[in-house]
Amino acid sequence: MKVDALTDEAATPVEGSPTAGPAASEARNERRVANWPFVVATATLLVLPALLFYDALATGGVLSPADWVFTTDYYRGSAPPGFRGARNPMLFDQVFQFTPWRFASWTALRAGHVPLWNPDSYCGSPLAATFGAGVFYPIHWLVSVLSFEDGLLWSAILRLWLAGLGTLLLARRYGASTTAALVAASSFSLCGYLIVWLGHPHTNVAIWLPWSILAADHLICARARAQTLGATAALALVTAVQLTGGHAESSADLLVTVALYCLVRSAQRSGGPLRNVVRHVVRRGLARPAVALLLGVLSAAPLLLPFTEWLVLSKELQLRHSADFDFWGRFSWWEPQALRDLASLPVAAFPNIFGNPSWHAEWAPEFLTGNYNERVLYVGVVPLLLALGALVQIARRRGASPSWAVAWAAIGFVAFGRAFNLPLLVWLNRVPILDLGDPARNRLIVAFSLCLLAAVGFDELSRRLQQPLRAKRFWLGASICLLLAGATASALAPYQSFDLYVPVLTLAAFALLVAIPVRRPALRGALLVGLVAFELLLFGHGYNPVLPKRSFYPSNPLARHWQRDESLHRTTALGATLLPDSHLFEHISDVRGMDYPTRWFSDYMDLTGDRSDWDVSYGVLLSGIASPLTRVLNLKYVLVSQQPRSAHTMGVRWIGHSRGVSLGELAAPQPRSFLVHEAVRARGDEDAARLLREDPSRVFHRVVLSDASPVAATDVEPLPETGVESSVQPLAYEADRSSWRVDAARAGYVVTTDTYYPGWNAYLDDDRVAVYRANLAFRAVYVPAGTHLLEYRYEPRSFRCGVLLAACALGTVIAMASLAIRDR
Repeated sequence: MKVDALTDEAATPVEGSPTAGPAASEARNERRVANWPFVVATATLLVLPALLFYDALATGGVLSPADWVFTTDYYRGSAPPGFRGARNPMLFDQVFQFTPWRFASWTALRAGHVPLWNPDSYCGSPLAATFGAGVFYPIHWLVSVLSFEDGLLWSAILRLWLAGLGTLLLARRYGASTTAALVAASSFSLCGYLIVWLGHPHTNVAIWLPWSILAADHLICARARAQTLGATAALALVTAVQLTGGHAESSADLLVTVALYCLVRSAQRSGGPLRNVVRHVVRRGLARPAVALLLGVLSAAPLLLPFTEWLVLSKELQLRHSADFDFWGRFSWWEPQALRDLASLPVAAFPNIFGNPSWHAEWAPEFLTGNYNERVLYVGVVPLLLALGALVQIARRRGASPSWAVAWAAIGFVAFGRAFNLPLLVWLNRVPILDLGDPARNRLIVAFSLCLLAAVGFDELSRRLQQPLRAKRFWLGASICLLLAGATASALAPYQSFDLYVPVLTLAAFALLVAIPVRRPALRGALLVGLVAFELLLFGHGYNPVLPKRSFYPSNPLARHWQRDESLHRTTALGATLLPDSHLFEHISDVRGMDYPTRWFSDYMDLTGDRSDWDVSYGVLLSGIASPLTRVLNLKYVLVSQQPRSAHTMGVRWIGHSRGVSLGELAAPQPRSFLVHEAVRARGDEDAARLLREDPSRVFHRVVLSDASPVAATDVEPLPETGVESSVQPLAYEADRSSWRVDAARAGYVVTTDTYYPGWNAYLDDDRVAVYRANLAFRAVYVPAGTHLLEYRYEPRSFRCGVLLAACALGTVIAMASLAIRDR
């Protein structure tokens, strides 16, 4: 009989089902008593994120670092009084990338559309396929019933609660006491990794790690058919959900961890001769999880297939991919970067010892500080001490340690080796596919293993608290040593903050609790959980700022000009006047974007000469609009920070000025679709780039085709004059379709300066016709003379095939779950 640390009541499990009468009533009462600690723990895990964001809940604010926008000229005039800078400049990506993408997705969902395409960045770009928007993420769909601002807050609370709940269930399954499981769950739900990446899609994926392991453990241990089917269905569903989270690298790390866990745990549970061990590992550690993971991957196929299609065409892959994989040439015993990574290890106990971006203070050398988000490895100093105690226990008395703890010690070590580039293990970071990600983010796996090991350390410490100090010397000595080291380092820091001393105060309280133990288990457990929560809540509070709703991407008065303009046009900005993709909140269709262009579009913008000197893997900025290759992209308005002295500079008429930003209108903007009668076939992308570079002004009258065309330039024969002027007029324009009336005096090509991308089909008078890649990155359709109706539709085959595969996979999963329920 085990006495739970949250209550003095005995939590005796009831075996079987009692018969009717007093025995049945007594059994029900015992189950209620046994379940109360778990109910309290579950409620506590919901209260913790609510406390973390109490200011947003109390004031109705927006959980967002969007005050970053006030550092740009377009929004500067709307900054609140006393604004001095972004509260957390580290969260730049969130402000100009992930939040606008989520807004575009939210807008489409509210309108009843599946947001497959974003027509307003890069002259059009895939939205779902680029992964980062998390278009199919169930939590995003769930909070879409709320306002966008409220959805950001409740999505964060729900995700952190799910992370904690999954960890609680897993630790309880392993046999940890409810209080120990609550310590593990609290530390994981508020750990540094989840907090610093909260507004990024990384956390969307990371919260499903405990749920994936929980389902995998059920699958490995399943004996009856119902258990096997149910666990397979559960692992498949969790896998599918985490894959929709929007961060492919984190998903890959999670899948690798699940696979490694299945192998290690199945090997641990097998016994007898080597032949039996191999058979058990192959059957339970390989075959069963492989089926579940395959079903999960297929269930996410509507996202994964378009993502794979985009990845092949992206500039991102071109920049990251290594041409060839040389097995021995890339094998390395040592990576010099390991020294720098290991030197930053103090942040595991004192996360702000080198500074914090939300304090605008980082004093240590760059090789120690680096990127705060990337180096964070913080689960709380108390869980860290408990985990270290568990590791010492495993090292000294391996046979007495739980096998699952040994497994997580091994998995955590592998992840630690990848994250810190340790000898031998660094080679794993160079394996194809894995080499596309950032190994530093394996800190998530390290943090999770530490949280689970903390449950082991807690139960071991609880057993020793009533014993003499000699039995507790490790925890007492370790806490005092860390306390002295932390106090010294904090005192020597060139800046002072209360938050800097929070781990030190926590260590002092923990040392007192160990030295002077509280006799009542319930009070002892509450004090330890409170200590963990206190430290982590203070660490996390404020890192993700809360803004008043009026400060969340406020509009500029200049917006009225293009909002009243009903013509089809694009607006852009020069330099950092209005950074992409924040233009999505202004309902602007722009030629620029923050990230993930196709290599064709990126190469085209390089040809213009108007592209700013900015990291090409990080979007497109413009320094001017002088090139015909830029002006042909349906530009009508341009935002600049300083209006040029000459009214005719850049051929622009200045029509508005507000809060330090000027708006200019091009005198004769090029239509988005137009007809040309001159065409030339390029022999490849390099040849197409050469033709465009040699004579950019011909882009208004000639099309360079990168694909084989049925009609070459010399085959376009002049027709007798019909008196009809050639023109292309828009009839309708939506995200995934557009229609045009084409009046052609003679045969030619309709060039549309929307991005060329697989899945866009063209229909001429309801007959499907070929869409050619024009001018390296755009679309062209051949039309004969006469009046025609041209329609573009986004009908990606990858998405349709993905839906079919997902329907089959989900049908199989549902059938498995149904059979499992029936058999039980």
